[in-house]
Amino acid sequence: MDEQQRRNRKRILIFLLVLVPALMFVAWSQASLNLSFLQPASANVTILLLALSYLVILALVIFGLILARILLKLYVERRQQQLGSRFKTKMVVAFLALSLVPVCFLFAFSYGLLNRSIDKWFGMPFDTVRRDADGIVMQLEQVSAQRARHDAAELAADDGLRKALDQGDQRTVEQRLALEVASRELVAAIFFDAGGRAVARAGEAFPDLSLVTEEFRPFALGHAPLTSLFRRIETKEGELELAAQPLSRGGRPAGTVVVVSRAPYPIRQMADEIRLEARKYDQITRERKAVRVAYLSMLLLVTLLILFVASWLAVFIAKQVTVPIPGSSQISHTAFRP
Repeated sequence: MDEQQRRNRKRILIFLLVLVPALMFVAWSQASLNLSFLQPASANVTILLLALSYLVILALVIFGLILARILLKLYVERRQQQLGSRFKTKMVVAFLALSLVPVCFLFAFSYGLLNRSIDKWFGMPFDTVRRDADGIVMQLEQVSAQRARHDAAELAADDGLRKALDQGDQRTVEQRLALEVASRELVAAIFFDAGGRAVARAGEAFPDLSLVTEEFRPFALGHAPLTSLFRRIETKEGELELAAQPLSRGGRPAGTVVVVSRAPYPIRQMADEIRLEARKYDQITRERKAVRVAYLSMLLLVTLLILFVASWLAVFIAKQVTVPIPGSSQISHTAFRP
């Protein structure tokens, strides 16, 4: 029975000695190598990596218990003053002392390297780049909005357009709008009267008038806006910019000119992509503590594994020396018995 238990223990020990380095290699490869087949591309792969993490923790507990059992058993043998227990204690203490110093230095170095690596991963450079990118997008939005407002103001101040409006010549108004659309490379130009009704239009057929009145609420309420307005909308034709500029005659509202232009850059798409990546980065940053704890547990596992191997070797070598002693003493006692 004792022989069978020893064999089972050896098999378990060999299995653990193979399993733990394999798990540590997986952890190291995740941190140091770019292995696409180990990156969680789906929920199943994520569950697999989570299971491997739990195995690392389980191995840490198992080796910790085995090491505690070896030391506790040695303590009990020492207290009972069994034959060879003193030699075993000296061997274990010597091996642990020899391995403890380099292990402590290794742990301290690895811990510092781990913290430095995590700080590099979640450091300030990306935060700076993100802020700069947000600033660039905001600047582009402001420049694009100013350009659209400027086009609307220039069109509202056009003498030919004002003269045609004073004469009530709708055809001339449409011609002036078409001329400005062509010269300024606009998508469309629309004139709304003081009651918020569209009376003239030039350029493309989109966006629909209902969309324009929906974006500029004064038109929907049946009157012209009192100040210039700007909107940026996303349509199936792309990202469009709408700028409205009111006209006045004799201090009274005479109507509103609305110019429609394409955004010079896919600003909203760029902003959405930056915000999406920023949210992902913020989520990863919030997981910094979890990442630190996970890698620290792996570092503790390696340290404990080294101490376990040292203590196991010490006990094994001590057994090779102390186990024959009781048999030899028994033989000597029998030989000299009268």
